[in-house]
Amino acid sequence: MSGRRILTSMVLEDTGQPGAVQRDLGDGLLLRCASEADIGSILEHIGSVHGADVVPTVRRMIGHFPDFSLNDSFIVVDTEKRLVVAHLCLLRKRCVLEGIEFPFGQMEYVGTHPDYRGRGLIRQLSKAFEGRVAEYRLPFVVIAGIPYFYRQFGYEYAIPLGVGGGRGQLVVPTEVVTSLTSGEQEPVTVEKVRQSKFEAYLECRSQRNRYLDLYRSLGRGDWDYLAGGTLGEAGAIEMYLLERDGKAAGAFSLSSGWGRLQVCELWLDDVNVLFSVLRVTGKLAQARGQPLAFEPPSSPTLKSVLEGLTGSEFRRPYAWYVRIPSIRRFLETIKHVLEQRIAASEFHGLSDTFRLGWYRQGAAMVFDQGMVVRVEELHEAELTKSHVHMPPLVVNQLLLGYRTLDELIETYPDARVEPSKKRLAQVLFPKIRANLSPET
Repeated sequence: MSGRRILTSMVLEDTGQPGAVQRDLGDGLLLRCASEADIGSILEHIGSVHGADVVPTVRRMIGHFPDFSLNDSFIVVDTEKRLVVAHLCLLRKRCVLEGIEFPFGQMEYVGTHPDYRGRGLIRQLSKAFEGRVAEYRLPFVVIAGIPYFYRQFGYEYAIPLGVGGGRGQLVVPTEVVTSLTSGEQEPVTVEKVRQSKFEAYLECRSQRNRYLDLYRSLGRGDWDYLAGGTLGEAGAIEMYLLERDGKAAGAFSLSSGWGRLQVCELWLDDVNVLFSVLRVTGKLAQARGQPLAFEPPSSPTLKSVLEGLTGSEFRRPYAWYVRIPSIRRFLETIKHVLEQRIAASEFHGLSDTFRLGWYRQGAAMVFDQGMVVRVEELHEAELTKSHVHMPPLVVNQLLLGYRTLDELIETYPDARVEPSKKRLAQVLFPKIRANLSPET
């Protein structure tokens, strides 16, 4: 399923400018959308809750993140003290799933001032957030949240998270990095990406994405945000390009967090130049007084070489929480992906109905000659006829290929499949390779 170019860019229905949100929560607290007049107070709040190193990234986000709108930031204000006491925002991004591009959302910078915790303010903000997601008709939203917490709001772990929490990374000891011998030169140059080289970097990134089924889509419009940070700030990255004889030979990005200098989104046209990357990044890590760590490369060869060098293995990474507001909408969004999977299988030309249930709700996908002609919601009386039954939220793991059908059935006693439809279910919802870096 890897190696696909973008075949289709899905444009969901434009619902126009979303409406304003305002809600009196009592005790002098007002929930509403943010405005330019609130920026200073938002930054002060985020600094006090998340730390001062986050503030420059949020300032850059407000000014340069593509499609960002303060109308998509929700705040709770203490009207007597004129303070922002709780906040979260929606970032709209795009991803590619097996050649099909479509939007998704990310919840970010969620927090409540310590003096106002325990009042359910995040729950109220989440309701406003969900309303905005519905207005944009986003098929899914993610958040890189603390363990367990966001399950309360309908989220489930369903996409690997590259550098979240520092888990899943491989630390490379300096002693495994060989030095150049006297008179020897690096076979490639490794330079921080300038704007004039951004398209070359994106092309290298597209080569890296050949190994993935699901990845975050970037374009020229992302430059100002991505390049505007300073390494060491929360969420900031630096992009690097490798060149040989004037041609791009590889690329990677660096982030600094969890006490490490982290190499992400690594792609090389020749695995032998890995040592050039190790020497350059090793010096940068040494200058920062941090150990050097690698996010699992999408290339299996690079992954194996790094594990061989260190005598260690990449551990299972943390994961994105995912919320799918409407599974019917999600299935309609990925209909072309489902059709591709059917066309490449023994079910080519399928004309049948496949029913997926998550106990209190369900959806039926109607196929005609291998095409999804419609997706219908199942009525309560029809749920017992579902071909696959999944617990609520656990179904997210199946839909996004985080676990195979067999893994879920083995893990959850209340997950089951009708034997005659098992192979079809495996074709429709295989396990996939996913990476949504960069994460902010």
